[in-house]
Amino acid sequence: MIGSVLFFNFIKSKEFRNKAFVTFFYLLLFRLGSFITLPGIDISKVKAGTDSGIFSILDIFLREFFSHLSVFGLGVMPYISASIIINLASLLFASLNKKNKDGASGHFYIKRLTKYLTVVISVIHSIALLSYSVEDAILLIDKRLFVFVSVFLLTAGSLACIWIGERITDYGLGGNGISLLILVGIVSSLPRDIYYEYNYIEQNVVHLIFEILLLFCVIIIMIYLYYVKRCITTYIVSGDISYENFLSNNERLALPLLASSAMPIIFAQVFLFFLAFIFKFLREYISLAGDIYDILLNNMSYKYCIILSILIVLFNYFNISINFNSKNIAHNLQNGNFIVSGHRPGTPTAEYIESILEYLLLFSSVILVILSILPVVVHNFGVSKELSKFYGGTSMLIAIPVVLEFWYYLNNEWNLYCQDKY
Repeated sequence: MIGSVLFFNFIKSKEFRNKAFVTFFYLLLFRLGSFITLPGIDISKVKAGTDSGIFSILDIFLREFFSHLSVFGLGVMPYISASIIINLASLLFASLNKKNKDGASGHFYIKRLTKYLTVVISVIHSIALLSYSVEDAILLIDKRLFVFVSVFLLTAGSLACIWIGERITDYGLGGNGISLLILVGIVSSLPRDIYYEYNYIEQNVVHLIFEILLLFCVIIIMIYLYYVKRCITTYIVSGDISYENFLSNNERLALPLLASSAMPIIFAQVFLFFLAFIFKFLREYISLAGDIYDILLNNMSYKYCIILSILIVLFNYFNISINFNSKNIAHNLQNGNFIVSGHRPGTPTAEYIESILEYLLLFSSVILVILSILPVVVHNFGVSKELSKFYGGTSMLIAIPVVLEFWYYLNNEWNLYCQDKY
């Protein structure tokens, strides 16, 4: 009873209500901007979504572009691309790595550099998408004028989405406004896709309930996989060498199973998109290029799944090898006076951690491959293309961590409120 009263007081508190209002207002602004159409097109002739398999990754982030050709069509995808490029560059270039460790001033420099790169990527994305996917039949004005105006509006819309995300981060709920915008962009299409599935299966309610229950089971399994970690017990070396002190001064080094999250799948699908873009122009000169282009367009074929699986394994290995360097982990443990039971500090500890990372790499690659082809499997069993993307793939691998992060944020705010009251 006391806990319920305290919880309702927490919801009714002025700070929580202000943050909730700010979050709701900016999310509503983001959704309204997604329905403002670019000028100079006949919206009645715009085909919602994309049927090309090579646009499957773009349809997740750019659904509003393909559905409405809106000014917020690019969303935060250019910012995500810029952030990934800057993070990889900071690992390769010492000057950026030093700036990243310089505290507040270094983070401000990296953040400003990311925004500058976002503008460049937004312009490139806008030109590529407008020239590739917008047909002359839907235009009411000259195409060159349309592309010029639309590139400016799409770039400005992407920067506006970043600004909205930053406002939510600073004044709203969740702690990461950009992630919330991505989550809203993914989940907003779920009711529409369920309704489409209802018509797709000829209004079979039992069949639809079974599919939703199966989707719920997949989500539960994916949440469980995100909690799976390989823990390595470490001990602090101190002057007291008694057995009781040795047991009391132990900590666990947790290595998550899905450390790469959706990044390998995103990298693989974006790589295939650029390959298809290249082979589209080469098919006029090389017959083999046309065959490869046809394979890349059909993301429901087994050949596409095989190529995607190989790329996911390679990008997963690349991502883990960069972010989880066994020598750096062993060096940090040694500097912190930590030792791993049964292994000497330095090279023996690094070799032990490397052997664990190899097993994690194997299992995580298998899981990511299964999740990436699971939408294809359920689609072949009768689920529509629109709903099948929620059975794993990139959508759920992005949405689930964001939901968990939002839950942790609310739980932390609740704990702080309880500490202030008692």
